[in-house]
Amino acid sequence: MVVEGDWVIIHGSKRIEGVVEEVSLRVTRVRSFDGHTMYVKNRDISAAVVENVFDRTTSKVSMELLVSPTADPAKVYLAISALQKQIPTLPGCQVAEHSLPPPCLVQQ
Repeated sequence: MVVEGDWVIIHGSKRIEGVVEEVSLRVTRVRSFDGHTMYVKNRDISAAVVENVFDRTTSKVSMELLVSPTADPAKVYLAISALQKQIPTLPGCQVAEHSLPPPCLVQQ
């Protein structure tokens, strides 16, 4: 069940993600994060897998660090090491040791 204000991901014939703005008798209105309004038939929602993001007790964050090909690898390593030390100290942040990426990954 979804209610107004929920952040949902609807895994139906098309993946729909956004915040529920209105639930009516036949249709639910969802606003995507890029501002688009989507109208989803309630029968389609009831037949789909609906992920209610607001029901989560934790969230996973993944970041991509873009580095210039001419950057000094030693400085990149130091920057990544500093981030790996700083992130676990943030309030409410829990980091599983096995989930940390390698200290430095270089793709060519």
